[in-house]
Amino acid sequence: MAALQIYDRGAVFFGGQLLVECVSFTVKSDPKLNPINTMQKGFAGVSPGAEQTDIEVTEALPRAGFDYDALTALQGVEVVEFVCYLGSKKLKCKGFISGLDMAIGVDKGAEVKFNFMGSPLESSAF
Repeated sequence: MAALQIYDRGAVFFGGQLLVECVSFTVKSDPKLNPINTMQKGFAGVSPGAEQTDIEVTEALPRAGFDYDALTALQGVEVVEFVCYLGSKKLKCKGFISGLDMAIGVDKGAEVKFNFMGSPLESSAF
């Protein structure tokens, strides 16, 4: 019989604020590698591109208002620091809120979803 393990829920912060109402978040780190193809070798390797981190956050939207005011950060085009804890890693980077969607419907709670684009991720153990 396999041994049972304990799994963490994770935590995400924007601008130093814990997103208590966070339902889910996705972190995508893209090195933007450029494939190099030659006539003799075919695929010969890659050249480095401009690495970027893209993050999508979905939060429940309580009647009291936003947990994190992504709308103000989006409209003000302000630099925001992202920090998250996943497993034994702390990931962080700086960037910008790049989009915002809000939704509410019948038999569905109100939610806000926002996108972030940032610098390459820094990783450390905690």
